[in-house]
This record gives sequence, C-alpha cells and structure tokens, in this order.
Amino acid sequence: MSAFLNTYLIAKWKYKMHGKLFWIRNLTSSSISEILATFVAGILTFLGLIPLTKIIIIMSNAVILKLLYGVIAVWPTSFIAYLLKKKESEITINPTFNPLKF
Repeated sequence: MSAFLNTYLIAKWKYKMHGKLFWIRNLTSSSISEILATFVAGILTFLGLIPLTKIIIIMSNAVILKLLYGVIAVWPTSFIAYLLKKKESEITINPTFNPLKF
C-alpha cells in the first residue's frame, strides 16, 4: 500500500510539475506514504494491547525518525534521478495511472 501510494504520487506529480523539483516530489510523497503506513501498521499491531495514546506516541516517534531519514536520503536519490533524467529521451504527455490497465 505504502509503496504503491509513493510511486503513484511521484509519477502523478512528475507530470503536474513538468518533471521539475524531484527532491520535493520525492520527500513529500515518501512522507505521506510513510505516515499512512506507520499509523495503519501501528494501530493494527498494537490496538487492544496498549492504550491508543501510547500507540500514537510510538507511531509519532517512528514517523519523525522516518522523516529525518527521508531528508537525508533525498539528496543522493535526487542526484541519481538527475543522472537518469539526462539520459531520458521521452516523457509521456498523458500517462494512465490505472494499475489494472496493461
């Protein structure tokens, strides 16, 4: 779920932003998908075992650590994307984002 959402957002925003600002697209989409995945997994895992307030505190700390890692990891990723973009010859103008369409 998280990986699909991340990939979908990066690709969708690529066309909305005309292929620019990869580091913002990457950081934002990763943040959104990680927040969703962390809270869904945390609630499913710990609900009924520990109080909800403690679950929220644990998941908030996990999100903060993941976001800090994302801020660090976005720079090498952006450099690699820059190198790949130099070799990219074509950008699809109207892509379909339906995962069931082949």
